[in-house]
Amino acid sequence: MNQFIKIIVGVLSVVAATSVASAQQSSKAPNSLAPLSSGIPQLDKFAAPAKGSEVTYSHSTIRLVPGEFANGSWTVGVEMILEPGWKTYWRVPGDAGVPSEFIWKKSSNVKSADVSWPAPSRYEDITGKSTGYKNQVVFPVKITPANPGQPAVLDLQLYYAVCSDICIPAQANLGLDLPLDLKDPQSMDLIREFAAIVPRPDAKGIRVEKIKAVSIDGKTVLAVTLTGKVDPKTDILVEGFEEAFFDAPEFSRAENGKQIFHLPIDGIDNTAELTGKSLKLTVLSGEIRLEANVEVN
Repeated sequence: MNQFIKIIVGVLSVVAATSVASAQQSSKAPNSLAPLSSGIPQLDKFAAPAKGSEVTYSHSTIRLVPGEFANGSWTVGVEMILEPGWKTYWRVPGDAGVPSEFIWKKSSNVKSADVSWPAPSRYEDITGKSTGYKNQVVFPVKITPANPGQPAVLDLQLYYAVCSDICIPAQANLGLDLPLDLKDPQSMDLIREFAAIVPRPDAKGIRVEKIKAVSIDGKTVLAVTLTGKVDPKTDILVEGFEEAFFDAPEFSRAENGKQIFHLPIDGIDNTAELTGKSLKLTVLSGEIRLEANVEVN
């Protein structure tokens, strides 16, 4: 239940941000007769739904998608279908929200379960700036057996959050049998569709040449230099320094065939705080989705 407490704390931070924004909006509309409390979101009561391979709960439907067994491991998916207007979060949710956590420890004959995160989108609303998913997302998962040659049973405890104009912490307990002859072509097509948009270290077409923390007009920014087929609307997401929030990149300039982007940083006053740190960058540029670990110069 520790993770649920974390999600509650995260959701409450979103609630606080929303309440402040609502109060600010109310202060700008002195003729409004609506009470301040009308803009404050409410948390739904939490109750874990019954276990199954598919669970509908809190404006979302969660499903374990059977895939196939090949080369000694299973490929499955965790599908989340969200009601219109609702979103859930990427592994780095932004300045609002909390990421999903996948817990497999009650599974049988499972050595590891490696979850891949498809490329997210950015959102900005009354709750703040976030990265995540709307409508539908499938997280591809590679299941490696503890005892090769034996079937497995998945038991997933999923902690997540969904947000609209209210934010709700949620939990789903899902189960799925994994036989050695598992092969579901239709499900594999769905899993492959989302696996194709997972950022990867070996993505071709773009390279991160360097990153550097610099001060511009008294504000700290992360300068990212890219080479290759770079779209001017490239997005760059940053992980590895929880003390700071890295905002959306702004295209700065082209220089000797290189494209330089600036990411405003909140939470850092001195560029030296970042120098020498290793950051993980997710670069989304057109059809190219690159993941790279880079040290700050």
